[in-house]
Amino acid sequence: MGLLADQLRLALTATRYFTRLPVPRWTGYSERQLNDAVRYFPLVGILVGLITGGVYLLAISVFPQPLAVLLAMVSGVLLTGGFHEDGLQAGLAVAEQLGGVRRPWRVAEESGRIHLPAPTPGAIAA
Repeated sequence: MGLLADQLRLALTATRYFTRLPVPRWTGYSERQLNDAVRYFPLVGILVGLITGGVYLLAISVFPQPLAVLLAMVSGVLLTGGFHEDGLQAGLAVAEQLGGVRRPWRVAEESGRIHLPAPTPGAIAA
């Protein structure tokens, strides 16, 4: 495979890792491939930021700011599967252990991963 095709494969591997965007099966997956794809992580972050920011810009032209922010945040969660929110959950669990402070809400597994169901076409359209 050529150099350009190899780099495309790595960029798509990074996209697959950080988002729920569909990626062609021919990209494959391996630990080494993910390690090599690190150079494209910022590019995926820019892509997620552009999409989320675009949702905000569209929403702010129609809805009040709080609702536009909420829609942008929800789009980011749907786009990434809650990747950063999962990190926040883990960070809160560590902070609780270190500081002895409890969250004001209850969770089933405090240090566990947040699992979001895969969106279905009907749910997206609704």
